[in-house]
Amino acid sequence: MMKVAITGASGFIGSHLLSRLITEKHQLVVLDFDGHNYPDGIKVVRGNLLNGEGLDNFLDGVDVVIHLAGQVLSGKTSMEEGNIKTTANLISACRSAKIKKFIFASTIAVYGDSNGKMFRETDTCHPDTEYGESKFEAEIMIRKWSKEDGGVATIFRFFSIYGPGNTKGVIYNLCHDFIKSGGVTIYGDGKQKRDLVFVDDVSELIKRSLEGNFDGIYNVGTGKYYSILDLVSILEKISGRKCEIDFQNSDESKVGEVIYSVEKLKSEFGWLPATDIKSGIKKVFEHITQNV
Repeated sequence: MMKVAITGASGFIGSHLLSRLITEKHQLVVLDFDGHNYPDGIKVVRGNLLNGEGLDNFLDGVDVVIHLAGQVLSGKTSMEEGNIKTTANLISACRSAKIKKFIFASTIAVYGDSNGKMFRETDTCHPDTEYGESKFEAEIMIRKWSKEDGGVATIFRFFSIYGPGNTKGVIYNLCHDFIKSGGVTIYGDGKQKRDLVFVDDVSELIKRSLEGNFDGIYNVGTGKYYSILDLVSILEKISGRKCEIDFQNSDESKVGEVIYSVEKLKSEFGWLPATDIKSGIKKVFEHITQNV
């Protein structure tokens, strides 16, 4: 049994991860600023990553830190504040608490524009978005901590994670629009493909990372790619209804095709996702149907 500290525990990945870890009988502590509710048996520390408030209490006696909190879109908090400054404060507190294991939720966006290239963890990163840049800076700080303090840093580069409870992303958007109107909007020809990972499989992967010393960077995916048209076809089979498609000119703000290798993840973790795409989409479809 370990004492595990989790940031971002109220978020999409975090809430699913808590449900999985609580059955493992680990001692769990979460840092919370907004007063969310958590399952019984979880220690809640009121604090703030941005100003460092509560971090000493949060990390007291902790064995592992799982850093899921982050900023995806600029709002009240900038990307620099939400992803760089918060991580810097957390790393500083980890040094003081002599933490030796750190698991970080990064992103495929650190690579930059793909231009059809398959990205591997050894490739040089040239992030071309503010989000990607801020996450890459956070990665650099974490790797520096690992090298200087002798800690184990597991960095997961996620992309399209979907599942019940998520209110963004291609799977949610398609399911939501289809349920509400019987149709979907597709930008471009719909042939652009992506690798989609169900959130329960991500939770299992993070749980597995607690059990070993996986020091390094890992692209996270299934190794299987589906086009938007493939996803619509699956939706039609699940619902038993025809989906009306409104094709629009390609929108440059929409994410196109991103391809990346997951061989390192498979070889070192021996991890294979348990949820196939049809089963995963069906769970999202049913969840949205019950909550619209």
